[in-house]
Amino acid sequence: MKSAIIDLELCNNVLMVGVDYNNRPGGMSSVIKYYEHYFYKLNYVSTTFYTKKFSLFVTFLVFIMAIIRIIFVLLLDKNIKIVHIHTAANGSFIRASVVVRVSKFLKKKVILHCHASRFKEFYMQSEQKNKILDTLNSVDKFVVLSESWSSWFKKIGVIGEKIVVLNNFTDYPKLEERKVGEKLHLLYLGELGKRKGIFDILDAICNNQNEFRNLVEFRFGGNTHEEEVRLKITEYGIDDFVHFEGWISGQRKIDLFNWADVYILPSFNEGLPIGILEAMSYGCAIIATPVGGIPEVVKDGINGIIVEPGDNVGIAYAIKKLMSRELRVCMSKESKEIVKDYLPERVMNKLKTVYLDLLEC
Repeated sequence: MKSAIIDLELCNNVLMVGVDYNNRPGGMSSVIKYYEHYFYKLNYVSTTFYTKKFSLFVTFLVFIMAIIRIIFVLLLDKNIKIVHIHTAANGSFIRASVVVRVSKFLKKKVILHCHASRFKEFYMQSEQKNKILDTLNSVDKFVVLSESWSSWFKKIGVIGEKIVVLNNFTDYPKLEERKVGEKLHLLYLGELGKRKGIFDILDAICNNQNEFRNLVEFRFGGNTHEEEVRLKITEYGIDDFVHFEGWISGQRKIDLFNWADVYILPSFNEGLPIGILEAMSYGCAIIATPVGGIPEVVKDGINGIIVEPGDNVGIAYAIKKLMSRELRVCMSKESKEIVKDYLPERVMNKLKTVYLDLLEC
């Protein structure tokens, strides 16, 4: 049975638009899956169809069909007053901009919800900054993931009154009883690419393998570049304590969070990673970088250790420091305390308030 926080009456007033979250991996999809659980009914239109084989024609066709569906829904269902659009950067933002224009033309209140970790780069490199700003300022509410993102968007010209800081959230953990052992259990889950820092982790472990072997076990899961990371593990000769688990979801994901002592994500850019929030809810200490909203949840020396992006030496130092069982236990308690503000009830009730305020306007 659903634990609905957004009740049926309010759900009937909202159409949500975004990615194909049932099939697509990634943080935005995880957020929307959580929303589905806490909405009594999620009225949802996907503007994408996820496939590993990219086709520009299929992408365009799926989007056109989605726009047609959105128009019909908004014309025929008079209950819908709010269109809540999830977006990232690049093509995602272009698609979202079209949905914004259609929704505003049909006299609906519009929430644009930005999950983009790369929005700064997207905006700064764009030759159409004014059009991007026009889109951002045309919506009724612009949702961002952290105070740091709010400050940045204000600096580029987004109207402050439109901005709402709405934390990403993680579900309540399904904790299993376990004792913290002497061996450090290190976990990474996410995209296997340079941006997320997985190769920096492997380099740091390789360079310190004699010290880590028998004292550290590293498990990681994710998608893209799978063969490359497998080759790295073999090349570095660390396959006796470094294990690639493939793409992780469902019960296996829960099992790994219960297994882990430390969650590591040394990204080069982020919004506010769901993986870090999930790991904190399970009591993990965190190794991460000071990008996006991460410093708002990972307090250096309190519940984790902050390293600079690409700093293999810093990553190794953080792992060595967290080989201390006593430190891991202390940071575990702090993670569980900090993450309370990122559990469903507080976040969804804030979203509910945003909806109700728009309906009263």
